[in-house]
Amino acid sequence: MLRSTSRIYACLMILLVAAGISFYVLQWPAANGREDDDRAHDGTWTVAGGLLPTESPQVAGRRRRFRRSPGAPPPRRSTSLYYHKESVPSEFQQWISSAQRTCSGRLIGYGQEFALLKSVVVDTEHCRCERRGGEPISAVVNQDEAVEYCAADDGCFQLPCADFQPYSFNFENRHLNSWMGSLKTGRDVAGIDAYPVDEFTVVVQRYEYVNLYHTMTDWYNAFLVMQFFGQTPAQTNILIFDAHPYGSLDPVWPQLFNSTVRLSALPSKSRFRRLVWSIVGYSSPMKIFMSPCPPLFEEFRSFFLSSFDVDADRRVDCAKLSVLFIFRRDYVAHPRNPSGFVVRKIGNEARLIESVRQQVPELGGAVLGVQIDALPMRDQLRLVVSSDILVGVHGAGLTHAVFLPRGAALLELAPNVMWSASEHFEAIASWRRLTYRRWTNNDVLMENESRGTLTVPPKVVVASLRTIRKQMCPDDASS
Repeated sequence: MLRSTSRIYACLMILLVAAGISFYVLQWPAANGREDDDRAHDGTWTVAGGLLPTESPQVAGRRRRFRRSPGAPPPRRSTSLYYHKESVPSEFQQWISSAQRTCSGRLIGYGQEFALLKSVVVDTEHCRCERRGGEPISAVVNQDEAVEYCAADDGCFQLPCADFQPYSFNFENRHLNSWMGSLKTGRDVAGIDAYPVDEFTVVVQRYEYVNLYHTMTDWYNAFLVMQFFGQTPAQTNILIFDAHPYGSLDPVWPQLFNSTVRLSALPSKSRFRRLVWSIVGYSSPMKIFMSPCPPLFEEFRSFFLSSFDVDADRRVDCAKLSVLFIFRRDYVAHPRNPSGFVVRKIGNEARLIESVRQQVPELGGAVLGVQIDALPMRDQLRLVVSSDILVGVHGAGLTHAVFLPRGAALLELAPNVMWSASEHFEAIASWRRLTYRRWTNNDVLMENESRGTLTVPPKVVVASLRTIRKQMCPDDASS
């Protein structure tokens, strides 16, 4: 009898200890909501056991891991926020006031735009990707775009909790609602054997990954999330949740943030201490053209330029205004355009530059023309920051207006009325208080559809630049 009682007592003690451990495991992540204790490090994505494991270092370096450009400088890793805590952006305050918690605080949704998950497991066996991503374009020519997206099946994301209410995102945030639908919950998740990742991580699914404008919205969104949670670039890692092949903008990600890896680089199961489902690119504050200005927009500019060690403080010199023409040229950007044919090219580039040099000498500065997307990002930024007036046909390259010096100008050339209705770059100019003018072509004979070219009348550009100069420098005596 005594022996039986001892056995029962021992079993009860074991059950109590096990319950206590499970309770601790479940409650600890929720109690650690502070985002200011991440460790900064040198660009190596780590887990508790060391480097994040991959099947092959060669594959990891070539396909899975995003690498900075060979000539890029070491990024500056600021240890401070890009805004004062005394002046929190109103959008941040709205997100905070709208926060909804579920799963004992392990999932917090903000403004139906993004969410923070704590102690979440990513199980790649249930995150289906037909491709690894990062392949050279030549290896995947004409592949269907659908294979470049990863499907989140039930269990792709897993949270340890018993009481869970699904969180709903805005209708436009389609993949976030899909991820929410894949979320598996339960107490047993706490006991899953998974690689622990302590670093603050932002998950991004890209759509138009080689388009500068749309990729800028992804970079900006990740920056906003980073700042909202009080993190620095050195504390912020990016997890790319797609399988797009290599794109020319890929090297920018690890230049801006601590480390960037693809979903295919993860072990079969990884437990992230803090994982953010980022704002969707199409829902970015940069897409709300009627807003006075997206939050921390100038701070984003400073963050971006400093990451490439480019001076963000240059001012316009009215005595010596320089002009930079951005020319569109044929080039292969993604698998579905193997010919590289590009529309909206200027058909009389040389004549335009020569006309400006001869007929607008009062500008006083250099007049240059360049296919800017053919250059490394650091060289692109240096060119733009050193220019006072940016000129180009409507296209993603005009997104560089974000980086023009204060007091600069943008001249947008629209091939026809359809493109003149697009407000992307006019909005950027408005937010940055740049001088802005648009010329719209109304002569169909100026456009050659088979060649994808537009002939721009030199007199139009000359007159526009003279007007722009007067608006930029109204106090200049020679104007």
